[in-house]
Amino acid sequence: MNKWFNNRAFLVVISFAMTLLLFSYVDSIGNRHQQSINVQSQQVVEHVPVEANLSAKRFVVTGLPSETSVLLEGPTSSVKLATTNRNFKVVTPNLDRLGEGDHTIDLKTQGLPADVQSRVSPKQVTIHIEPLEEKTFKVVIYTPDGRAITDDMKLSKETVRVIGGKSAVESIQEVRGFYDVNRHKGQASEIDLLAFDKNGETVAVTVEPKSVTGKLNEDADITKKQVPIVVAASNEQRDMDYSYEVKPDMVTITGEKDVLKTISEISVPIDVANLEDGMKVHALLTLPKRIIAASVEQVEVTVKIRERNGQDQSVDKTEDDSSTTGGTTSKNVDKENKNPSRH
Repeated sequence: MNKWFNNRAFLVVISFAMTLLLFSYVDSIGNRHQQSINVQSQQVVEHVPVEANLSAKRFVVTGLPSETSVLLEGPTSSVKLATTNRNFKVVTPNLDRLGEGDHTIDLKTQGLPADVQSRVSPKQVTIHIEPLEEKTFKVVIYTPDGRAITDDMKLSKETVRVIGGKSAVESIQEVRGFYDVNRHKGQASEIDLLAFDKNGETVAVTVEPKSVTGKLNEDADITKKQVPIVVAASNEQRDMDYSYEVKPDMVTITGEKDVLKTISEISVPIDVANLEDGMKVHALLTLPKRIIAASVEQVEVTVKIRERNGQDQSVDKTEDDSSTTGGTTSKNVDKENKNPSRH
């Protein structure tokens, strides 16, 4: 064996063979590394905000989505880095150059690595550009059930600025806030403001300030009063006796003292045309104007119907006419069978 290792030619051959093996090994590692670098992958990134390239002081744009989805494609390492860092954005072309009107535009990404390709969804959108308009509106305050109480309120700011597209601003009927007298007990509270059109729908504009502080006027002389609830029935049959049981039969109303002096009862209208004896209905109270709040807004009414046996049903006869207040029972027949009768 020592003879072979002492042979110069043998050593040269062995050295050459080992060199070839080492070269092949290193080359295979390099190829595998290069292949791993060149592996392509795809990744969808959701909820990417859309940035409008538009002068905010001159125009407003509608129809532009607030966010999109973006498909990224490229080397795995680059795609993973872009997905994790999210250092890119979706932008519009320069909208100032387009001017007013309807336009179809392409959305594109900005800030991605050079080796990463992208596809935005939706890629193409139709937008509307119009001049920015500003207008001042008076603040109107309502109770939660829709009664205006602005005159009874002291507000930190009585008017506000509304900023938005010309068509949106022109569609505004009023700027409203809501104040719950029962919950806030007349004390100061932060009131959020929204713009509404004539149909009662909110309008997408900016209200500045977006809220005001409000409370009941100290000189409004607001007080409370408990009054009975009475039924105002319609379409009673002339040959039948009707009585009504109301639960609850009393309501506490809140308002200015002078207003409450004129109110002795609160009515609840019901139509008995299709009702039968013993039926229960839920009905809303009819609250007079200037009533700020009521302890209940809806009551349960039980209807009791009896035939009027042995009585003359002629219109020339005098019929009983009495009223029902709260949970008590009485009779009241509408001779003409047209106008509502109060119970």
